[in-house]
Amino acid sequence: MNDTVENYIRVIRKERGMTSEKLSELTGLSPTYITRLENGKRNLSVKNMKLFAEALGVQPHALITKASAEPIVTEIPVLSWVQAGAFAEAIPEFDLSDCERVPVVNANNPHLFALKVRGTSMNAVAPDNSHIVVNPLDKDLIDGCYYVVILEEETTFKRFNAEPARLEPVSYDPVHKTIFPKNGTEVVGRVIKVVNDL
Repeated sequence: MNDTVENYIRVIRKERGMTSEKLSELTGLSPTYITRLENGKRNLSVKNMKLFAEALGVQPHALITKASAEPIVTEIPVLSWVQAGAFAEAIPEFDLSDCERVPVVNANNPHLFALKVRGTSMNAVAPDNSHIVVNPLDKDLIDGCYYVVILEEETTFKRFNAEPARLEPVSYDPVHKTIFPKNGTEVVGRVIKVVNDL
């Protein structure tokens, strides 16, 4: 086996017990592209390297060196909770030095914060009492991504879908309804990870 970026991706993917289909789902790249990449038939761009590193839970250099592929764990402050169901009060301001913290793999952005999830409207991706990690600098709404938003001074966590613009529950419980945002909707940030203890 040649010591190429592609081979390290395959090695790390297999160490994680991950199929190429799952890696495709996590990166948004086609399974065919991933297979060709792992077989050395495609080159890896810097942009895609970052996608693979995040999906595999490693630092990007682990894909191109023989350095350890061990994940880096960061303690992210838990600011409050967010309702995944009925609305709740807006997220209050906190002194971060006194916050509970949750360990998160490969999340070394100093602006990230976590929220504890309450409710069942997002339980297919974030069960009740799990934590979501929010990037408050990423507020551009992208179709299919997850966000914490404030609507009429109340906070919720939902998936954004475009055309028409709407915030949708992702739940095993069909009782939860789609929300059509109005003027004055404030995006708190994009949800980038779910942390859930089994």
